[in-house]
Formats: sequence, structure tokens, C-alpha cells
Amino acid sequence: MDFRVKTIENIRNGNEMNTSKYKINKASSNVYKIIIFVLFFSIFLARG
Repeated sequence: MDFRVKTIENIRNGNEMNTSKYKINKASSNVYKIIIFVLFFSIFLARG
């Protein structure tokens, strides 16, 4: 939840440094999605 708050702050500020931080936060959120997907997929295969 912390990175979401940071991204909202960066959108409100709208500075170049904040937008670069927003891109980093967006990339990290994509990594979290990939990790969750891999964990879900491994659990699904283990059940099968």
C-alpha cells in the first residue's frame, strides 16, 4: 500500500524527479504482479 501512496503524491506534484520515481514504482508494481502470478501458477500446478 505504501508504493500506491507514493505514486499518488508523485502525480499530484507532477515534477520530473517525481515522474521518474513514479515510473520506478510502476515497474516495481509490475514485478509484484509477476511474482504473484508465478506463485499462483506454481500452486495451481502443484494441485494438478
